[in-house]
Amino acid sequence: METIKKNPLISIVVPVYNVAPYLRQCIESILHQTYPNIEIILVADGISSDGSEKICDEYAAMDQRVKVIHKPHGGQASARKAGTSSASGEYVAYIDSDDWVDLDAYENLVASIGEQSPDILFHGFVREYENKGVICQYGLPVGYYDSFGMKNEIYPHILETHFPYQWELFPGYKDAESKDRLYHGPKRQHRQMRIYGGICKLVKRDILMRSQVLVPDNLTNGEDLVCTVHVLLLANSAQVSEMAPYHYRIRSDSMSRGNIPFKQYKKLLQAVYPILLNYPKSDVYVERLVYAYLDKLLVNQYARFLTGAYSELLFGKLEGYRVALYGAGRFGKEVYFTTKQIFPERIVLWVDKNYNAYQAESLPVKPVEALLTQEYDLVVVALTNEEICKQIKQNLIAMGIASEKIRHMTVSAEILKAAQAIFLEQ
Repeated sequence: METIKKNPLISIVVPVYNVAPYLRQCIESILHQTYPNIEIILVADGISSDGSEKICDEYAAMDQRVKVIHKPHGGQASARKAGTSSASGEYVAYIDSDDWVDLDAYENLVASIGEQSPDILFHGFVREYENKGVICQYGLPVGYYDSFGMKNEIYPHILETHFPYQWELFPGYKDAESKDRLYHGPKRQHRQMRIYGGICKLVKRDILMRSQVLVPDNLTNGEDLVCTVHVLLLANSAQVSEMAPYHYRIRSDSMSRGNIPFKQYKKLLQAVYPILLNYPKSDVYVERLVYAYLDKLLVNQYARFLTGAYSELLFGKLEGYRVALYGAGRFGKEVYFTTKQIFPERIVLWVDKNYNAYQAESLPVKPVEALLTQEYDLVVVALTNEEICKQIKQNLIAMGIASEKIRHMTVSAEILKAAQAIFLEQ
């Protein structure tokens, strides 16, 4: 077992572009760490319209631990490559410039390593909404994993999705006198990958350099996941911490976290796919990857499942049937409008329990009870969460609707194979 150097240098790489309202909080949270042995690499990724790069230079003039790299605008992946190649630390951490970390984050994380020297240290984070936070942690037991543990405990869970319960934090928790209060809020179930594809980890510099350089510069969504897969498959050891010192800001004005073009999901799948083919269980990994992004495909490309070879995969044969559509969320809207365009007479009724909100959007959505008074042949439940679909089916049966008239998507090998083909086609 490799032993860690006492107080290893940690390089913290922060890509910066048009984030002036949040940048100072980010930098200040790093500068005032209780762990002293850090270097801060601010990568000014082009000239920002809000003068963000000038803020970087200001901090570099104030503190010798701060280094600024000025480069032409190339995107987040490009900026991280530049920052990582300039890093001197044994470990490298990434922080997004609109996020921040607890002031004792790196002191506690280094202390948690003890005498080991893991290639990766995973830690949790807090998803920060405007009026609350949600603690998100890895779906792996806390502890150290050597090469045997990586093979038997980490690799089997790469790209695996699960539905854990996450702690919600009290409103106003940031002003709590004791951190103990953070963990006493309600819990909610949330779909996530067991091993997050995000940046909440410390990674040995040489492994991260070899991984980040393989991330396509033109990938603007999921670049963290591509890098994480590379890192996992190169690492010989890992440690999982229960701490969540990273604060991930959910911004309503962020383009990267808003409506993402489908072509970006295609680029993501196409970037990860060849990595996985060189490892055992590659078929399982690819299937999991497709499953994780299946909902993105369905809410953007439902037309692919209306005609041709895939037309009966999701809901069985619908030709010749009068359909009552249940669900007016993103997938429900895609199903309704795409079907109306291709088969105008097929959907005869559209219902949702939140019909009032959708009627306010001038959508022809009726209450679920309309299923008891109007004529149709089939009810199609248009949600991408299979477990919720099953519950809705039971509710409809309890209303008196025959089970054989209710259809919803069940994710099958055939659906995943079709989705993989669509994602990977040029």
